[in-house]
Amino acid sequence: MTLVEHAQRELGLAVTPPQLTVCVIAAVAVVESHAGGPVTQQHIADLLFKLLRGETLTELTADPDEWEDCSHQFGTPIWRNRRDGRAYSADGGLTYTLDEGGNTDRIMRRAAPPPLWVDLLRDQRGMDPDAATAAVAAYLAGGPFTDSEWHQMRDMTEGRRDRYMAARWGPGACCAQALYDLWSTPVNALTGPQQVWARQHQALSQGG
Repeated sequence: MTLVEHAQRELGLAVTPPQLTVCVIAAVAVVESHAGGPVTQQHIADLLFKLLRGETLTELTADPDEWEDCSHQFGTPIWRNRRDGRAYSADGGLTYTLDEGGNTDRIMRRAAPPPLWVDLLRDQRGMDPDAATAAVAAYLAGGPFTDSEWHQMRDMTEGRRDRYMAARWGPGACCAQALYDLWSTPVNALTGPQQVWARQHQALSQGG
């Protein structure tokens, strides 16, 4: 018995409305026709179930483009995630909690590093993906530097600045250095992705 035949029989026994029956059988037929090899019916069903529930397939990240500033609605600094409406942040997306129907779980989650940051740090510093991800995560955990902090670091000697970054961000110091160099470069000399990185960093430093 095929999956479609199984669905037809079970939907008939459940006396499902005709329109709903047609929709479900059509979906089952698509799953059955595309399953094969490494793509199992269960894998397709799991992904489909998550998407139909409005769930995300990957971690929420600190990418500012994922977060909508809702401060004007709540009268206090707060951001809502555009991918998962249950997620709210008080620091621009660096950390967040989930609100399940008005019942916030109070578990503070740290958002994953923005993919663009990891890619650029990996390319600029010759780091492997895991090391770059860890460096960006450590930098964000320490808190992005602000405009005023950048000016303070600019007035330091190179050696003092290196020590300051190491003490401030630990394993994330290389990310801080990359961003410091980025902010020290004229905008018209930056590539498109670098300009996005600078914009996202500024958004996070203002939100945090």
